[in-house]
Formats: sequence, C-alpha cells, structure tokens
Amino acid sequence: MNKHFYRSAFAVLAFCSLIACDPGHGDDSKNLSGSFSEEQNTIAGVLKGINGKPVAKVKILALHAENKERASDTTDEKGMFAVDLSHRGLYGLSASKDDLAMYKVVKFEGKYVEVETKLDSTYDVSGSIVEDDDTPSKETYIALLGSKWEKHTDSDGSFTIKKVPKGIYPVVVKPLDKKFVNSYYVVSVE
Repeated sequence: MNKHFYRSAFAVLAFCSLIACDPGHGDDSKNLSGSFSEEQNTIAGVLKGINGKPVAKVKILALHAENKERASDTTDEKGMFAVDLSHRGLYGLSASKDDLAMYKVVKFEGKYVEVETKLDSTYDVSGSIVEDDDTPSKETYIALLGSKWEKHTDSDGSFTIKKVPKGIYPVVVKPLDKKFVNSYYVVSVE
C-alpha cells in the first residue's frame, strides 16, 4: 500500500478519535462562560507564510463544528493571533490571503491551546453526490468541518469548493432529505 493511503487512514482514525473523545458531546456542559480566565479560553499561535516567515494583518477564523459559534482575531506584525472561545468542542481554524489559505481542526477543552499554522497553496475541490439508486443528490450540504469552505450540490449533484488549502481534512455531507443521515469523510487536497 502506498504512503498516501496510510496518511489518509491515519487522518480518518485521528478525526474519529477527536469526535469519540469529545467530553460532554451534545450537552450544555461545553459552555465555558464565566468558568475560566480569558487566557484559558484561547486558541493561539503564529501564522506563517509558505516562506516560513510570520504573516501580518490576516483574519483568523475559529468556527465551532456543531453550533457554528464564530470567533476571530487578526494577526499582528509578528503573525501572532489569539482567538477567545466560549464553548468546548471541535473548531475549524482558517485563514486566507491572496491565493493562499490555512485550515486546521482543533479540539478545544477549555484550556489554552497553542497551534502551528501555515498558509499553503489552494486548490478547487470538485465532485458529485449520488443516492443509492444513482440519482443526483440535490441541495446536499458539503463542508470542511467547522470552516468557511462549504457548498450545496447543484441539481445534477455536483459541487465545487474553491481555494481549499493543501492537506487532509474531515468533510461533512448533510443531505437535504432528513431520511438520510449525515456522513463524514476524509479528503486529501493536493
């Protein structure tokens, strides 16, 4: 088996472990308001460019994977950012500048989290969703978990998500028809 298969398999296992180990999954115990100091309710780091140097004046967005809580910060002259959060769970951390972007899934448990982030090349991700009988799945929602990269399928079941950064990412597929369940996949963008 090739190296790409092992990377993808590892990514699937890592993503599943993040979901399985999420304390308080689905309950209100995730709300941290008033229970920690501001420093503990933070995902922080330095955003670097392809050249490895810090990148200033870029908006960093943290989007909760379940409740869509949004929080953001803008990098300073040293590329540093600190996004303050109020709920536990999985967050998609993203940023874009010109034709470069960054995306990372971060598990936040109410403690200070420091992350390494880097802008990278972007690509368009295209595909189609079909139902069991090979009919196009219309208006199906597809997104990188907790991110701004999201689309609904067209009438023929096709979609294109533009300017997705290079990497291996969890994707959620939510059909419009509630008789179907949400599905989670891992995609490699390169």
